[in-house]
Amino acid sequence: MGFPFEGVIPCSELDRNMYNGTRNGRKVGVTYELNQDGSGRPYDSILQLRSDKIKNFLNVSEYDAVHAFFPVQFEFLVTRGTSELINELENVTGYKAKCKRADPQQLKERKYKESFINWVNEHLDWNTEKLIGYSPKKVGDVS
Repeated sequence: MGFPFEGVIPCSELDRNMYNGTRNGRKVGVTYELNQDGSGRPYDSILQLRSDKIKNFLNVSEYDAVHAFFPVQFEFLVTRGTSELINELENVTGYKAKCKRADPQQLKERKYKESFINWVNEHLDWNTEKLIGYSPKKVGDVS
């Protein structure tokens, strides 16, 4: 699939026979991303993978073929609806959207254990999270 040897790996023999899509008409097996530091080692946690994914996502804005870049938080789209984003896309592209716009909704309230909130706050790369508008949660916060 074009990944460097130290970039991805199946976790087990079984994964080689599981398929999550096609590429150029061929079935593509399940692959797991390894740490992007070139070590060929897995991430210590899903939170480290998230940090690298965010940084990679933000680099898309630097691709030659990208003329506009709109990183949008899920929470923004849910609570404000999709009209603002669609309007921005229409302004940049010059095309009128033909899709149905989603109305604003309330986010579902979620309760987390204090120990979980503390663990996430301690282990998440908050400098990276701030690049996409997130900040540490306090015990008792929702969503």
